[in-house]
Amino acid sequence: QSGPISGSSLGTIGEFASIPSETQENGLNSETSSRRVLRYVLQSASRELLGKSSGVYYCLRSIKSGKKGVEVLLSAESGSAFYGNLRICGLNWVCPVCAVKIANRRLIEVQRAIETVQQYGGLVTFMTLTVPHYHGQALRPLVTEFLKCVRSFKSTRRYIELMRRLEVLGEIRSLEVTHGCNGWHPHT
Repeated sequence: QSGPISGSSLGTIGEFASIPSETQENGLNSETSSRRVLRYVLQSASRELLGKSSGVYYCLRSIKSGKKGVEVLLSAESGSAFYGNLRICGLNWVCPVCAVKIANRRLIEVQRAIETVQQYGGLVTFMTLTVPHYHGQALRPLVTEFLKCVRSFKSTRRYIELMRRLEVLGEIRSLEVTHGCNGWHPHT
């Protein structure tokens, strides 16, 4: 762990930025580095689009209140460096940088849940639910109707009886929304 960098502003403090090497050092290669750069470019676009009223505007750009400077830390798990004492927004729907971090943490949680169920002899299954959609549909009403349909489906007698008969203990559910040639595509 390195000492904190003093000052409250995170403005430019150098003439140039280092460019990641092409070698696979700490698991990074040029493709990984390119994706990381793209996430920050997209975060910048989100910041510009949403403005100061959104948490993404300050994400990784300002110091947490009560802290005096930025720290450079080393992860014991991955061995990679990261910054400490920076505000993060945690908005996985609008911040590409936070989205990746959140997705990686959720992946670990799901893996642990699966391993635990299997350790006790349980079976894990996967089910995807979606609805018909077409290009030009507005997202908010589509998601609202979709979630209403999911609740209705899961409250039917047949579904409840099937879950009881299969001895389902629980579920891990995630709402995802992608966009393609047919417009918004919500699924869980």
